[in-house]
Amino acid sequence: MSIEKICLNCNNGFKVYPYREKIANFCCVSCGAKFRWKLHRKKYGVSEDEIVRLYVEENLSLKKVSKKMRTSPIGILEILRKNRVKMKPKGAPRGEKHYKFKGGTHIKSGYRWILQNNHPYSNCKNYVLEHRLVMEKHLGRYLKSNEVMHHLDGNKLNNHIDNLYLFPDRGKHRTYHCMLKRFVREIVSGNKTRNQTI
Repeated sequence: MSIEKICLNCNNGFKVYPYREKIANFCCVSCGAKFRWKLHRKKYGVSEDEIVRLYVEENLSLKKVSKKMRTSPIGILEILRKNRVKMKPKGAPRGEKHYKFKGGTHIKSGYRWILQNNHPYSNCKNYVLEHRLVMEKHLGRYLKSNEVMHHLDGNKLNNHIDNLYLFPDRGKHRTYHCMLKRFVREIVSGNKTRNQTI
């Protein structure tokens, strides 16, 4: 029990329920936006050339152009497609094109990360720890995921090959640190007893 109506924008027929007969004038949301856009252009005298200029030459986003023209982004999008304007990718530019790009390196948790797009063990953002890259270059092979690097001087940013030691797994690395702590504790406690006797 639906009623046949004609869309005010595309002149296609569409069906509506009787309770929507007076309010439904368009076959879809897009047609409604396009029709309102046509009325808006007549009312405010918005030109297609101005929209293309704002989007291409002034490099404004779709949202900013629609705000400046006081209309919906759908109408702006329709004009840009009609004029065969290449659409910009959504979101901020990535990689070298981003305004905060610093050459593909950043420091996180005290370690330096390097951008390596084709590395098999890079993280989800294609970054690899610099000390692992230095050791891989020295060995001539990729490090296994269970192999652990140790900085001999304790400085995580000193990634010179003479400062790096490769442990075959995390267990050996943990054992080394436990022995190192025990050794330091013995030295400190030995100094305390020596100072007390003097």
